Amino acid sequence: MIKNVTHDAEGKLWCGPAVISAITGWPTSYIIPRIKNLHNYADEWGVPPNILIQICKELGYELRPLKYSGKIRDLIPLCLIIVDAGAGHYIVSEDGFMVDSCYGISIPIAFTRFDSSEVRECWQIVAI
Repeated sequence: MIKNVTHDAEGKLWCGPAVISAITGWPTSYIIPRIKNLHNYADEWGVPPNILIQICKELGYELRPLKYSGKIRDLIPLCLIIVDAGAGHYIVSEDGFMVDSCYGISIPIAFTRFDSSEVRECWQIVAI
């Protein structure tokens, strides 16, 4: 089930920390230092998928690659998705709803700019 994002860290909410919070329920004040440590990077934006996958696994969620080509609005299972939005953008979707850094709470995909977006990469989220 998608969780609301808990953004309690200073600064802008980027999509990487937002989706990890939406998947795990952990606050961004815990997630962002983990990203910076693992990514060896000064900022929490531009996080590669393998870092998100590793942090989610540490927090009890496995991200399994899912072969899917189509629109986000048609995905049913709980998934982490990279959409084609310029350089790529992470969202978490489930059964027509989504959360990302723009929408910190679960909202219908139909009400967002991602309604007809194509899925670039997709992982099914499974609690472990």
